[in-house]
Amino acid sequence: MYSYPPAPSSASAPKVQNTSQLCRNWNVVKSIDPPLSDVELRLVCGDTPDKALSKAWVRIPYNQAKYHLTQFLQNRAYHHPAFEVAGPADDPKITVYLGEKTVAHGVSVEGDPENEIEIERRRKIIGKPLTPALLDTLENWVVARLQVLGYACPVVKSKAIVDTGEIRLQVNKGTRKRIGTVGGESIPGLDPGILTRYFPFNIGDLYNSNLISIADSRVKTVGIVESLHIRKECRGDLVDLYQDVFSGPPRLLSFGVGINTEGLATGRTSWRNTRLGGGGSLLDVSANASKQLQSIQGNYNWYFLPYVSRIYLNPFVQFSHQNEVKFEILQATGQVGISTTVDHFPLGFVFFLGPNLSFYRTLQGQGAPDSRFLFLETRVQMKSHPFEYFANNPQAGVNLNLIIDVSDSSIYSDTSVQKYTLSGEGLWNWSNLDPPLWIWGIRGSVTTIITGDLPGPGAGLPASFYQFLGGAASIRGFGRLQLPLNSLVGGLSSAYLGMEGRLSNTLPFQLDPFLFVDVGAIGMGSLSVDTPIYWSPGIGVRWASPVGPVRLTLARGYTDGSPFGFQFYFSFGEEF
Repeated sequence: MYSYPPAPSSASAPKVQNTSQLCRNWNVVKSIDPPLSDVELRLVCGDTPDKALSKAWVRIPYNQAKYHLTQFLQNRAYHHPAFEVAGPADDPKITVYLGEKTVAHGVSVEGDPENEIEIERRRKIIGKPLTPALLDTLENWVVARLQVLGYACPVVKSKAIVDTGEIRLQVNKGTRKRIGTVGGESIPGLDPGILTRYFPFNIGDLYNSNLISIADSRVKTVGIVESLHIRKECRGDLVDLYQDVFSGPPRLLSFGVGINTEGLATGRTSWRNTRLGGGGSLLDVSANASKQLQSIQGNYNWYFLPYVSRIYLNPFVQFSHQNEVKFEILQATGQVGISTTVDHFPLGFVFFLGPNLSFYRTLQGQGAPDSRFLFLETRVQMKSHPFEYFANNPQAGVNLNLIIDVSDSSIYSDTSVQKYTLSGEGLWNWSNLDPPLWIWGIRGSVTTIITGDLPGPGAGLPASFYQFLGGAASIRGFGRLQLPLNSLVGGLSSAYLGMEGRLSNTLPFQLDPFLFVDVGAIGMGSLSVDTPIYWSPGIGVRWASPVGPVRLTLARGYTDGSPFGFQFYFSFGEEF
């Protein structure tokens, strides 16, 4: 039994005379919250003669009107209304005493002796008005919870005890089921089963409704079809999945904009063909523009094998102009490599290996005026399924990225260099509540460059290779790439760590306040960092607006304990 303090007495509320007129013959003590709709008023009060469809709608019989009003009040948690009738029977005057709203004071579950549901995790039930809508919300949550645990077809029924405020749930979980088959509609021009390459599950895996949602999200993000619905059918200990798809056009043109205090307005446009050949290859051409970065790039995912596979060749070209306070650089890059995706619950991986040829021209800042490098590039991304599932409302999971670039001066490169970058973030929902109460986050990055070239005048590496910190992407108490202070020379190594605690789903208007602290350092040599240590505590607020997240932060920077200044940051469309 999940409960709070005992419910108040169910006796009718005192008849305080604060009466409002509902309609001609009906008065209500206190106002109905929320007010009745026009349709509901019509069923209680009838219509005026000039608007009535028939004489029967001019005046609703008392018993019929009372029945409808009682239902409408119960939908608003007024479970103990009292009716006082006065006057002649053919034209009575009715006064309605609403009493107090009944609120939920406890939840009990029958049919879950192992407490797999963990009903105590569900917030925003206890203390809420006891309405049919609240029961539906709780039923749907329990069904969703069981489906995540493998019970694909549970049956859940709820009952409210209005005198005590108790909600009783009767649960028939059934058996845990594994995925039997995956079938459904074919997509014109594509090989059968193409969509399964985006599924984070395989036949024989335990059913998990969150993984079904991830599959749907991946397919829509890629744009290979316009819409996908995966429905299920239980049979014995198996569950069969069926894909209902609407193909839509294969070519997509999209635009996006964002705003922040570092780059002012940012914009992106993309043209994409998502169904090239029977293997469902993808071609994407896009352009990005902000104050600091302008770029145009083309990317091709070529699924070249004669059967459905996750392996693809990945040619990529990019031309960019980066204009930071401490350097300005032009870059042209071309690469081709082999890539694949792998899912092994609860993790998803993306691997890439291939050569990367890049040309750099440094227009401002340290670094060689012109340079070229032929890298062997390795990329590995590990993203947990919870991180992916909550992508639009971050609250749990891990995302890690490892990038290794290696060049040798004897193979079409001006300098031998090795660059290693490990970055990532992790989110934790305290006590695993739903909706979350406290969300704790950690993010960080470690980068080091191994080369015989030292930072400073005459350095042989491109300006963008050298390490700077500061800004929304690292230490928020300083300006964008402001560190090291009072120097245009960056380091060969850098490390930073940011920690954040966010109070969620508590304040009105979906405002989530948070506290954070960032700390980092830069090193002039490889595999080490130097003093001073930079850090910045701060406060902020996140608003989940209907068109994307908005974040505001105010942080103060410190260098080895000495205060430096305050930094305000605003962004629309970015996340921790």
